[in-house]
Amino acid sequence: MQKEPIRILQILGIVAGGGVESVIMNYYEHIDRAKVQFDFVVHNDNTIDITDKVKSMGGKVYKVTPYYKNPIAFMRDIYQIIKHNNYQIIHSNMNTLSALSLFAAYMADAPIRILHNHSISVPGELKRNLMKYILRPFAKLFANQYWACGKLAGIWMYGENLVNIEKVQIINNAIDLAKFEFNENKRLFFRQQFNINHNDFVIGHVGRFVYVKNHEFLIDIFDKFHKIYSNSKLFLIGDGPLKKDMEQKVISLGISDSVIFGGMRNNVSDLYSVM
Repeated sequence: MQKEPIRILQILGIVAGGGVESVIMNYYEHIDRAKVQFDFVVHNDNTIDITDKVKSMGGKVYKVTPYYKNPIAFMRDIYQIIKHNNYQIIHSNMNTLSALSLFAAYMADAPIRILHNHSISVPGELKRNLMKYILRPFAKLFANQYWACGKLAGIWMYGENLVNIEKVQIINNAIDLAKFEFNENKRLFFRQQFNINHNDFVIGHVGRFVYVKNHEFLIDIFDKFHKIYSNSKLFLIGDGPLKKDMEQKVISLGISDSVIFGGMRNNVSDLYSVM
């Protein structure tokens, strides 16, 4: 009789097409799911629904109260999920906000509680950084496994000493490079779809429209570049809270005809051939 796979509860929270969920889903697609299965905790108001994709691979999706609406309800929901399903391994990917999810896991007696940090503090985000500094010690307190996407992220979350004595597991984001190989047919097809000429010089960017991605600077640079190379196009893929501001900036610079807002896409790897 086939042994049941180990089930790991992946706590994502917000799912908005960002890098963290992409990394976790990439691992999920490539692991041996007969041995290890991922189940997911996400907010119940996400605009992107991963339920069908996860179910098709044998996983479950639990939709919970968003922490920003009611942090107590968020923790209660996670506690009940862990208790009712007897999860032994909790992998929280919410950076310092993992303080909330890992507290729930601690109270539910989950024996393995992984804090996985994917970011650092960023100059210019005063309120967000203040919250990060407040929550950081509590996130570490309720975890018993320390992970980070790189050394800098590890030092920021756990301190240089723990990183140097190898108490922090550095897990570099794995990427399936074959998906991003240049394809001439895809280039022709998608350039036609986005009304990009064959001879246009395309500069591309993939990322959410948030402060840390610095779209404002990118657009300013492209404006200067476009004055020299008039056949250039800027291809922006993604969505986010600052998208409308960037659309307005493009209009004010008079380069609307040369900047393409591609929106949220589920075929990003194909679109790299456009650039």
